[in-house]
Amino acid sequence: MIETHVRMGGDEISALVLDATGVDLAVCVVRQLVGEKVLADIRAVLHEERPAQCSAIWFVAAPVAAVLADVSGLDEAGDTEGVTEVKLLVDPGSTIGALESSDSRVAYVRAVGKTADLAVYVVVEWLALVQFILVAPTRLRQGR
Repeated sequence: MIETHVRMGGDEISALVLDATGVDLAVCVVRQLVGEKVLADIRAVLHEERPAQCSAIWFVAAPVAAVLADVSGLDEAGDTEGVTEVKLLVDPGSTIGALESSDSRVAYVRAVGKTADLAVYVVVEWLALVQFILVAPTRLRQGR
């Protein structure tokens, strides 16, 4: 059994690849769609002298259905060394569900490091600086 598709991968994969290798997959896809050859350019980028770098992403999801009342520490955490992107995917006041699919995510952070372990360490460090305040919906609080 083989699974295939002809679309860009989701979950910020192209951003992770760009961070780690310098290859912009989104640009490559567009160039290919208009008939250009891209393999030689990809190889050239991969052969460029650049510091070794790994990229990691961490998606935040609520442990239970709730209302996202507030988020604190996002700005400060975004200044963490190695963090390349922080994105809040829902607005405070939104009702969110427990993790069921990619659409259940509340936020994500992407970071780089000299090794994969260091990149993951940066995102975990970021998580320690951010606080997501969840409030159970009224019907859940009343035991209904």
